[in-house]
Amino acid sequence: MNGDRAKKNGIPPSVVKAAGAVVFRDRGEGPEYLLLRNARHLTWAPPKGHVEPGESLEEAARRELEEELGPQARLAFLPGFEAEITYQVDEGGGPRTKGVTYFLARLEGGEIRRSEEHDAQVWAGLDTALAVLQHEDLRGVLKKAHQFLEAQG
Repeated sequence: MNGDRAKKNGIPPSVVKAAGAVVFRDRGEGPEYLLLRNARHLTWAPPKGHVEPGESLEEAARRELEEELGPQARLAFLPGFEAEITYQVDEGGGPRTKGVTYFLARLEGGEIRRSEEHDAQVWAGLDTALAVLQHEDLRGVLKKAHQFLEAQG
């Protein structure tokens, strides 16, 4: 595991909060997962972003997905899935703890038109997606999402 990213249970109130979703599409041989590469620091992750004041985590995730994937991407959130991670970041004001809650969303139609915040995207099966992700905590989120989908049938 990367030393600056440690998985913890729950997100304390003092942590900078973010929300996003593991986005997948159904394929005959199993789901494919969407990963975006951040144009600034070149790391791959599911779409996510900061929670705005007054937003719930799910509201923030829905807004961020619309901003990062475009409003034409039709997504359906699957109830019952949440995965939380916390890690240390240095966003200019010194080190801070960031907590991200991920939901699970199926792409049901439309096109992905990623924002300028990202310079690349990939749809990948589980094994390839796990190989692309650089951080162990994100691999854990993806594995948890995949297990949830398998349990759903």
